[in-house]
This record gives sequence, C-alpha cells and structure tokens, in this order.
Amino acid sequence: MSIPLNIGSDAQFRCVQRFLVDAGFDEDAIRHTFNLKEYYEYSLGDRREDVPAEPAGAYDLCVRLFLEGRIVPIESIRRTAGHEVAGALQALGLLQAESADLGGHYSPVALYPVHQLFIVSDRWTNPDGSLHAPADDMVYAALVRNTNSFLNLMPEWPCERFLDLCSGTGAAALCAARDNAKTAYAFDITERSTAFATFNARLNALPNVVMGRGDAYEPAGDLQFDRIVAHPPYVPVLRHKWTYHSGGRDGEQITRKLIEGLPRHLAPGGLFICLAAGTDRTTNLLENRIREWLGEASDEFDVVVVLRSVMDPAVFVIRQVLFGFANLDELRQWKEVFRELRVTSVVYGPIVIQRRTTPRKVFTLRRKAGRRSSPLEIFWMLQWEAMVAEGKLASRLLPSELKAVPGARLDIEHRLDGGTDWDARRYLLSTSYPFQMECDDAAFFALVTSRLQVPATGTALFEQLKQDGVLHPETDPEEFSEALATLVSGGFIQTSICPLPMNGNAKILDGLEDA
Repeated sequence: MSIPLNIGSDAQFRCVQRFLVDAGFDEDAIRHTFNLKEYYEYSLGDRREDVPAEPAGAYDLCVRLFLEGRIVPIESIRRTAGHEVAGALQALGLLQAESADLGGHYSPVALYPVHQLFIVSDRWTNPDGSLHAPADDMVYAALVRNTNSFLNLMPEWPCERFLDLCSGTGAAALCAARDNAKTAYAFDITERSTAFATFNARLNALPNVVMGRGDAYEPAGDLQFDRIVAHPPYVPVLRHKWTYHSGGRDGEQITRKLIEGLPRHLAPGGLFICLAAGTDRTTNLLENRIREWLGEASDEFDVVVVLRSVMDPAVFVIRQVLFGFANLDELRQWKEVFRELRVTSVVYGPIVIQRRTTPRKVFTLRRKAGRRSSPLEIFWMLQWEAMVAEGKLASRLLPSELKAVPGARLDIEHRLDGGTDWDARRYLLSTSYPFQMECDDAAFFALVTSRLQVPATGTALFEQLKQDGVLHPETDPEEFSEALATLVSGGFIQTSICPLPMNGNAKILDGLEDA
C-alpha cells in the first residue's frame, strides 16, 4: 500500500496546524459532537446522520474529512478553509481527489487530536463509509482506548533520551518530546509507520524527535536510553496477518525481544514500560520468565507485572473468534498450542522494569490493579520496594510517621469446635488500593493496622506493642521493621519516607476490555 503523505515545507505544516487549532478540532469538541462519555469511545469511520451538503464551518469540515472520511467538493473546502489551507492540505497528501471530473476530495488518512497533539494514522473505512481490509503494514490508530492507556503510563519527570519502540504513529515519542524528553526516538520495523511518525513530528513542530526504521533496537547502535516504552504487537496468532497485531504463537515474540535488549540499551537508573499481554505457564509465571529473558544481567533489574486482566486460555480463544481474529476451524489448533506451551492463563497489563544504579538486591513482583490504581501507584511501588531492597529498614522506618491507609477490610472466620464459643481461626486482611492485595493469617497485621488509625512513629508503635505484651520485650527492631515493610508493600499502612500518592485526579488504569 502506497504512502499517501508528503513531507512538505515548514510553512505548509504550520498552515495546517493553525487551521486545526483555530477550527477548535480538539478532544472535547469531538466528544460532544458524537455524544461520547469518553473521547476514546469514538471509532474511526463512525458517521453522523443528517449532515448538510455544505460544511457548517472549519470544525465541521475537519470532522467530515479526517474522522468520518467523507468526500467533500473541493470548492466547499476552499470556501470553508481558504485557498491557502486547501493548497497546504493537498501538498501534504492530506487531501486527494476522488474524481477529477466531479471535484470531490477526501482524506486518505485519519487525522485527530490525541493528548493535545495532532496524529495521523491509517483509517479502516473507504470514502463511502464501507470497511476495507487493513494492509499488513497498516499504521494502527492512536485514537483507541488501549493506546490512551499506554500513553497514560508515561512518567512526568524529565529524561535525556527517550525511546518509543514499535512506535506506529510515534505518539509516545511525540508526547515525550513535547513534555519531558530532551531527545525522543521512535523506532518501528515498517517503512509506513516511520513515514507517518515523521509526518506527525513535523505537523506538531517537534524537532527533537529522531526516527529510526528497523527491527527492535537495530537503529539504536550502541545508544543507551533513560526511558524505553513499548506497546508491541502481543496477540497470539497461528499465522502472521498484520504487523501491528501479530505477536507470534504465544503473543510474546516481540515483547521478549524488546526485554532481551534491555541489558544493552537501558541505562543504569533507566525505566522500561510496556503494555502487553503474556502468559502464565505451569513452568513459571510471566514475571519469572521475564527475568530469565534478561539473561546474565538479570541481577541488575527489578521486574514488576501489574495485572489488569487474567483470562483462561479457552476464553481467550473464543474471544478471538468472536472478534474475527480467528475462525472456528482453528479452535483445535489453539488448544494444541496452549497445551504444548503449558499455558494456564493469558494475562494483560503494564510490564515495568527498572535498572538499579547501586549494588542492592533486586525484586520481582506481581500486583493486580484495583479500581483506583494508576501509574502513580506503580512508580510509588518501584520507589518503595527499592528502599526495602537496600536493607537497614529499622534506621529509616522506625523514626518515620506511620498511618493506616483507609479502605482496608478484615474478614474473620470463626468455627465451633465442640465448645460453647466461636473460635476465631482465620484473619483475612484485604485492600483494593494501591492494588488489590490479600494478607492471610493476619491477626497481628490487623492489630497493627488498627493501632495506626491514629498516626504514630514506628518507634512509638514498637514500644507500645512491647508494653502491651503483644511483642516480646527483646524483639529485634529489624524484624519488626520487616513486618511493617510488608504492611507498607501491601498498601495497608503508609510511611512518611515514601507516602502513597492517594491519587485524586490521576489517570486511572483502564478496565479489563483492552486485552
């Protein structure tokens, strides 16, 4: 499929950008136009009914051309946008003639706002509104829920070198270049994606974006990056169909390659963030296999998997059939593939890996996202667990102020064992913030959490528990600190040396439908 876009002059790009901004072509306006609860509910190609023949204004023209993919007479475009804008749109390839005789023009690509940027991608509708089969190298739209989820994972603190792998439209690199990266790199294996990302950087006037075409890290050479992000193809497939979609037989082929390259390309102190699906197997859980992929440098990296969904393999396959990615004849093949791989579940969510800067223990964790979990809680977890891994907790945790995190729940199981009173046998402490966690056999932890409804230092709590006979007078402060650290890690109490974000307006990790 030919690439319709042209890299024109700076003046042409600025002319189009000004037109889009002045037209009010933004997320709020589009959400209102299509009566959407959330902007990312819109699906490219959705059309309004009862649209007048003549565009009502510049915004309406943008919606017709770039979202709905309609054919508009060239004279209507010139009257509404002006001759200069119409000429710039044509020069950049954003406007093409549908028929020289009829004078109808349309946009061969989709153009829309994403995170206050203007992004161009392929569309999956023809000018008449009918669907067309995507080409192998189709540039996947950024105006979808899972891409928004991915962009919301990006940290806000600055970095020198940012790398967006499997970059597609380059949206992540563009956001980083605008917000916090000195230089942002966007690498993709297809020529088409590289061309679209280059166009998007020019359209948004971001000169600090460097494009590279190649497989995984090929364009990087020996460069190391402070932050590497990826939203790779992760769907298990029996045979390759689309580059943006196919993740190999287990869905992990691309993700594994990206993680295997981290020892060479992620700088000390650097962060890798990937939104993908993977598999738990009878041989090992996903996070443990990720550590194996890091090879000999494994002891330099912390690995965290945050689950947003966990799916039985059979359910996953049925969903693929229902969504049209597989057919009924392939059900038996899929069953054999998952049996051979010993897959017990398909899991989906952020994979976060950080490289330590100083010698310390590393950690491997799994967390399940709760209703209020956001990227802020993920970054808090990395910071806190790194402190725990450094050791010497007593000297840091005991002087700090501790307090219970609201929202925890205690379930007590009682049994009658022949006596006259119920006997409390099981204490289950649970919470959904910062993540969904359960702590079994938690009588002592429940007591500590209850005591910390009123904030106190770790030292004051330690002395009070000894005075009350809950702890032995000779209890080792380091052992007590380790127990407190377990409660902090679980989200049941928090400490002033690493407080929870307690997010209010944070970008919450989306629901379970993206996988």
